[in-house]
Amino acid sequence: MASPFTPAVALRGEHTGGAISVMDNAVPARWGGPPLHHHEFDETFYVLDGELTFQVGDELYTAGPGALAQESAGGPGSPARP
Repeated sequence: MASPFTPAVALRGEHTGGAISVMDNAVPARWGGPPLHHHEFDETFYVLDGELTFQVGDELYTAGPGALAQESAGGPGSPARP
């Protein structure tokens, strides 16, 4: 199944020695997000517009414009847009 959005890479990890990468993701309203998953790296999200709901373990958190959310490495997490 094709993704409902196309990420734009602003900074690649190989350009920072693997320290950080930056992506710009625009997602449509009511996007269900990816399945709950794990990464070996931290993920940080900055919400520009609308809202993103994050599932971290069994908890749900909603972040609006100007919010910064982080999912720690190794923990289950997933973003979605209500």
